Amino acid sequence: RSVIEFSAHKVQVMSHQISDAIRTLTAHLHPLVLDRVSLQASLERLLYEQENAQPETQWSVSINLNQYQQNSERDIHLYRFVQEAVNNVIKHASATQVSVVIYGDSHQVSVVIKDNGRGLSNPGVESIGMSSMRSRARCIGANCSVTSPEKGGVTVSLSLALTDLSTMNQADVA
Repeated sequence: RSVIEFSAHKVQVMSHQISDAIRTLTAHLHPLVLDRVSLQASLERLLYEQENAQPETQWSVSINLNQYQQNSERDIHLYRFVQEAVNNVIKHASATQVSVVIYGDSHQVSVVIKDNGRGLSNPGVESIGMSSMRSRARCIGANCSVTSPEKGGVTVSLSLALTDLSTMNQADVA
């Protein structure tokens, strides 16, 4: 009987852990912060938290999305792109310096995240994180590049041209 009670307790503890993990994953699928504040404020918060969590790393952050027209679906992809790139730096780069430059206006959005870490360990093999960033870029019609010079470090870039449909000439399409 004690073995059964012990096993039942163990199953109960594990089910609570699984439930908590699912709740956490679900919350991460949609960044709730984007529901409350702008993309710029969300990214500023994300990077501020990373700076505080990595005090030994020198961070240079510049975000200017003042003229950027928000789009909730696109913003989720942009936020997740930056989040994945920064997470990759923290987990894999052993960098002492990280530069994040994000700019957007009514015509374009650009993201450049550069570190001075050890570079790509296996440049020919794409990780799940890199694949995810490329997929997110494709979903919003952006170009994504990842470069790693021989001297070390990695630069992740995203470039997105925005088209304003209201300023395009109306054309009859047969």
